Amino acid sequence: MDEEDYGLLKDFINKMGIKEFTSIFDRRIGHVTIHEDQEKAFLILEKLNSLSIPSLNWSIIRIENYYTPKEFQSFPIYHIMAESFVEVPENRIKEIYDYSQACNNCGWGRKQINDLIIKDIKKIDKIHFTKTYDFEYIASRGLGDYIVDSGFTGISLRDVHSRTKKYIGYQLEPTHILSPIRTDLLEHPKSWNCESCGIQGLNIGGLFSGQDEYIIIENRMNHMDFNYTKEKFGSGQNAHQEIVISSEVVKAFKEFKVKRISLQPVHIIDHYGKKLTPDFKPKPSKVNIMDYKSHFYESLKRDLFD
Repeated sequence: MDEEDYGLLKDFINKMGIKEFTSIFDRRIGHVTIHEDQEKAFLILEKLNSLSIPSLNWSIIRIENYYTPKEFQSFPIYHIMAESFVEVPENRIKEIYDYSQACNNCGWGRKQINDLIIKDIKKIDKIHFTKTYDFEYIASRGLGDYIVDSGFTGISLRDVHSRTKKYIGYQLEPTHILSPIRTDLLEHPKSWNCESCGIQGLNIGGLFSGQDEYIIIENRMNHMDFNYTKEKFGSGQNAHQEIVISSEVVKAFKEFKVKRISLQPVHIIDHYGKKLTPDFKPKPSKVNIMDYKSHFYESLKRDLFD
């Protein structure tokens, strides 16, 4: 993206009143990440399409697999992920975790023995939901209290400290673990197994209507408002269980204006593998979304590195 085009895009962002965005820009490259809810994301894409900036390329990252708001709200349970990260200070790790039973190769099996201590988060009370690089989920004090007051099932809270404050938030720890998901209905382009302890981390993509729909459960499976998957995703010490939440929790998060999160529908099937959850076509159909790899990447690589 050249400087002139970047100026047009910046003016557009200001006119749209988009406050939650980050940008990386130099003389030849501009990268802008916009964090918005689904309805506004569609509007932004339609407006971007009318700007006609030749060097502008964009991609949609998990705006609920193109579902309209009404369609998206019809699902009973969802997979949730925070889009921001916080760090645990290196010099406090041994104070927080016990490695006596952990694998020497991948680190899996460590136990948390004390409350999390993290580096200061200035925006925790604005975004309300984040995670450590080891996928430990953290809620602001306000959101944590809201979860308790709402009486949601399957969740326990643990205090989180920062280096300067005694209490900065809560660590969310689901107490309910789902039965095995239907991995037989999923593609497995990549999986990881530790050579020492054999722990497996999955990296799988869905078959139904979107590459991010990788959690499928049977209708007879019991689930609570907060759930952990039995399966682990990722690799090594970062192999982690994903969190699945009910539609009631999604509504509560929206009412509390939680930001920087990704939500993906969890598909439900019957015992024979027939999908019971809605089947919608990808939307929006009128938005011209360029293919990053074919349209942009090769020319950019040649320009920068040849």
